[in-house]
Amino acid sequence: MQSITASNKTLIVAAALALVVVGLAAALLMAGGGGGEGVLEIGMSVSLTGKYKPLCEQGLAGAYAAALWINDNGGVKAGDKVFRVEIKYYDDKSSADEAVRRVEYMIRQEGIQILLAPCGPDLVEEAARVADDNGALMLVYGDAPDAVFEQGYRMVVQAGMHTIDYFRSTLEMAKYIDRGASRVAIIYLDNPFAENAARGARKAAAELGFEVVFYESYSSDLSDLEPLLLRLQATDPHIIIGGGLVEDGIVLARTLAEFGIEARLISLLVAPALPEFGERLGRLAEGIAYPTPWELASTPYETPEGFQFYGPTREEFYQYFNRAVEELGLDLKEPSYHAALAAKAVLTLAKAVEESGSTSPEDLREALSQIKLLAFSGVFQIDPETGAHLGGEMLVAQWIGGRRVLVWPPGQAFASPLYPHPGWPG
Repeated sequence: MQSITASNKTLIVAAALALVVVGLAAALLMAGGGGGEGVLEIGMSVSLTGKYKPLCEQGLAGAYAAALWINDNGGVKAGDKVFRVEIKYYDDKSSADEAVRRVEYMIRQEGIQILLAPCGPDLVEEAARVADDNGALMLVYGDAPDAVFEQGYRMVVQAGMHTIDYFRSTLEMAKYIDRGASRVAIIYLDNPFAENAARGARKAAAELGFEVVFYESYSSDLSDLEPLLLRLQATDPHIIIGGGLVEDGIVLARTLAEFGIEARLISLLVAPALPEFGERLGRLAEGIAYPTPWELASTPYETPEGFQFYGPTREEFYQYFNRAVEELGLDLKEPSYHAALAAKAVLTLAKAVEESGSTSPEDLREALSQIKLLAFSGVFQIDPETGAHLGGEMLVAQWIGGRRVLVWPPGQAFASPLYPHPGWPG
């Protein structure tokens, strides 16, 4: 018997079954309704088409993998009831409007009160507002502007990392390795998420004693990228930081190579964290670094004092990820941090159900305020008032020898940093 069912029905079919689904969900999700087995549905608005597809397929596979592990290990126990986790998802087509419609549909028509946020950075805020307005609990696991957690949303909780801190560890690593590196150029995609990360990088650079010699954004159509890079080149930077999402990050790296723009360290957002980066760039990917909260090729986290470990090990997660990919029919070779953080969000929700003995969104929100959990992909602890993530730090990974490996900090590194950047292949 399959331990988890995940559906991707069209809205037309789902609408026809809406009354049945709502009635069934209400019957199954009553935590206090006696013993036996229930179903804990977690809804996801997922970009299975469009520009966010590479990120969101990772997130879906990670969430699905966590649910598989939970169900294989006895389900979620709440009082005298045991819940089997199901991931229910719809394609939002990488559109903010579609994401809002999907979230509204799941909450109002299907009665799903526990959700993971869309993974596209510019899809999160409106979806979060809808969830909060409807009293549904939403965990944000992907790359999202920190402003989402400054809106006073009670029911929106962060399972990922603060965007403003993404590049701090990168700059700390550079400072430690190379005291002579002093000039930093920052070039980033013009959207709130990338701007948030770039602003944090500029702040961290100043605090660490670097000089920011270039700070500019490029448009989403990349029409101004080449002239901006020529201006960047003239500043002779030691460190280049930038990027934004997937496609622009790949184009940025390729254009840096085409123009022969060298630096001792090049670190980009998001794109290098995906296997597609190496597949499409080949040898040009070598030495490119990126901020990440987790990497498959890394040393496992140690459990901090006061935290409880829950969930699969890193090796077990990789096995469940591959199983999820097969069952979902996705073409993914290995997990990125987007998969790992989505898994952490599902594991945390399961622990909140167990701690509270309830599936009520309000009860779960209260439980999440108290939980201090370590998963294979890092810690979970939030500010009880804002729902924003507390603790943890972004790590640094790098493409070395055709693989993504963690290189910083030393205690978790899988390999030594490849520094300086080896230069672009001829």
